[in-house]
Amino acid sequence: MASILTESWYVEVDDVIRLERLVDRHQFYGKERQVAHDWAHGTDENNARLVEETKKLAEFLVINTDQ
Repeated sequence: MASILTESWYVEVDDVIRLERLVDRHQFYGKERQVAHDWAHGTDENNARLVEETKKLAEFLVINTDQ
């Protein structure tokens, strides 16, 4: 896969902040707060763990410290 990419970046953000942003985004797009929370902490969290495994393959690491 890396051979077809020009660059690969990994953006790292605190898990608490990431989950808060995901819940807010899901709610903004129409999910009830509890449904948004469950989705972010379930499906989205499972995906985050898969993506996290690719961190070591990235050419650039961006550390997001914004609150």
